[in-house]
Amino acid sequence: MFTDASNNPHHPGVHDETVRHAVLEVACKQVGRAVLMNLAILALVVAGLSEEIPVKPLAIWYGLTAALAIPRLAAAYGFRHHRDRASVGFWSQALAVTLIASSASWGIGVVVFMPDLSPYRQMFLYAFVTGMSTGTALFYSAQRLGALFAVIAMLMPATVWLWLQAEPLARLIATGGLFVLVATARVVFAHGDLVRKYFGLVQELQAARDDAERTARTDHLTGLANRRSFHEIAHYLIEQSRRHQRPMSLLLIDLDDFKSINDRHGHATGDETLCHVARALKKATRQVDVAGRIGGDEFAVLLPETSVREIERVVARLEGELELTPTELTNLKIRCSMGAGELLPGEDLSDWMARVDQALYRSKAEGRSRLTVAKLQ
Repeated sequence: MFTDASNNPHHPGVHDETVRHAVLEVACKQVGRAVLMNLAILALVVAGLSEEIPVKPLAIWYGLTAALAIPRLAAAYGFRHHRDRASVGFWSQALAVTLIASSASWGIGVVVFMPDLSPYRQMFLYAFVTGMSTGTALFYSAQRLGALFAVIAMLMPATVWLWLQAEPLARLIATGGLFVLVATARVVFAHGDLVRKYFGLVQELQAARDDAERTARTDHLTGLANRRSFHEIAHYLIEQSRRHQRPMSLLLIDLDDFKSINDRHGHATGDETLCHVARALKKATRQVDVAGRIGGDEFAVLLPETSVREIERVVARLEGELELTPTELTNLKIRCSMGAGELLPGEDLSDWMARVDQALYRSKAEGRSRLTVAKLQ
């Protein structure tokens, strides 16, 4: 487990996909309420038309509209239970298509029944479908194109039919319907843009907060956990080790002759040396291990589920990785002194690190470039 800033880039493409995901989630949350409202209003319309239209065709219309709502519910359910970003495009299209199909059922049904209605009920029906179209726009404006085509499919058939009638009043009402359609389209795009900007801002703020938190917990040069972060994680892992009565070991590493590298080759080479050690640590340890830079040329590694007898294998892997020196350090031989020790019952972090640090000191005192295991105290 490494705290590495390079593992979490906020790429613009990822940001855009995250915004699309959030917008689609908002649209899917509206589906259940929108379908219930849709069918409730249609039931009122059917009841209002039943005096002039036979019950059977009205029942067929209601049943068809209800049946077309099922795929929309299925699309919303499918997205909310398969939230991976790769599927956003598919579920977005599925929701839009099912919404347009359901809206078209309204539009076609209205045109089919209008010729058999009295002028009063024609206006009644047109008012309902106009209200339904604006309601659809509000519910689904997060999906701008889907909402716009749904409004067109719902309102345009009746608007065209009224415009084709000879009565001036019908054409006047159709003209009003066109104004409603244009205004609704503008509202859909304006509100849809606001929704996207809102979620975009939320994502940017979240990314900035994550970056700030990661910077506060990460060593800026090596990408490993810094001293503060390492200690916080160590306290947590010690508690887990004790609770589950599992072994855990600590490895402290100090670079030999690091000052001479800086003096002879410059600080840029010294920085590259530290980065190379960090890369070697990442490759030599497991995902569950925690590596940190706790001082200028001092590193530490927490190894859960590891006894002190297994430390030598970790050290061998680390030394092997250090041998694979990058071209920038061709003339350098990086060597380390190390101390290791297993967590003892009742031992806190400061005592544990002090005991292992004494082992590291003995490694340096006895010739460097070696591993010393801490004494049991």
